[in-house]
Amino acid sequence: MPISFNFLPAGSGDAILISADGFNILVDGGNNRMRQRCKLSNELKQIKDKNQFLDWVVLTHIDDDHINGVIHILKPTNELNTIVKNIWFNSCDNYQVNSNSQIEDISMTQLKTFEKLVDITKQKNENIKLHKNISINRFNQPLNINKNIKIELLSPTDDALHELHTKYKRTFGENENISKQITDYEYPINELAEISFNPNGDNSVTNKSSIAFILTYKENFNFLLLADAHITEIVDTLKNKGYSENKKLKLHFVKLSHHGSKYNLNIDFLNLIDTDTFIISSNGNHGHPNKETLSKIIIHYHPKPIKFIFNNKNVFENNRIFSISEKEEYKFELELADKNKLTFE
Repeated sequence: MPISFNFLPAGSGDAILISADGFNILVDGGNNRMRQRCKLSNELKQIKDKNQFLDWVVLTHIDDDHINGVIHILKPTNELNTIVKNIWFNSCDNYQVNSNSQIEDISMTQLKTFEKLVDITKQKNENIKLHKNISINRFNQPLNINKNIKIELLSPTDDALHELHTKYKRTFGENENISKQITDYEYPINELAEISFNPNGDNSVTNKSSIAFILTYKENFNFLLLADAHITEIVDTLKNKGYSENKKLKLHFVKLSHHGSKYNLNIDFLNLIDTDTFIISSNGNHGHPNKETLSKIIIHYHPKPIKFIFNNKNVFENNRIFSISEKEEYKFELELADKNKLTFE
């Protein structure tokens, strides 16, 4: 039996539905805009009609564009909440929140709304279980979640979660309208690939707390889902697991961190992995994906052909990122995940 990945429309966020052998996993739920909500709901209705379950839900972190779609699923009026079984989620109850905590209302409201909805859902779905304290310190070995699928955590650390709940200050929406317009698409690949990585470019504590993991199917297929994780944290974990330039992690694809942000990919990471396919989940907001990110991948692997798969047709069809001459010179491929699920068997 195959394993399939459906990279659903998720606004500026992530919503990934994974299915294999009648077992279903949802990684994040997008930001709950109408089109994304309907697409996700339709997929989940098909699961329910088959008398299957949403066996595992991974909420990678608390940002709006990842959590809001799952909040919608758990609402008491939504019949789909009865199919949910297990949820991975790191909440404020995991750690002592001191008196200097700066969590603002929007995220605190989402956190509390989510956990309240889980409690309400338990009243009619006693199978649902909420698992907290998800970190590489607690899960330092691969976890078998069914007979054919295992998950190996790469992020977050306990330190990252502690930082989230003691120092986090929400900046949701700040300069959003401005950042939507900023892109680096007019610059050529060779110039962008030479720009040095800025390790301090992403200072988001929520991104640092992302649940990122390797998903392995039947021991033969490895997939890397990075959520919005800090790439330096991922590199450290991979090296601690024994991966190096001489012993690379072989992957069927990488879901790029933070929607292809230039602050969440570096050459150190590319030196540790062996793949030819990269997934970008983005609707183009905030200049994502950055052409700098994709350029570094292209140059690093050249002349090996690389494939970029987008989940949003606006980013893909507008064909704004690369020139025709660049495509001809570097021989990379661009595909749209919307047209068909990615299937491996």
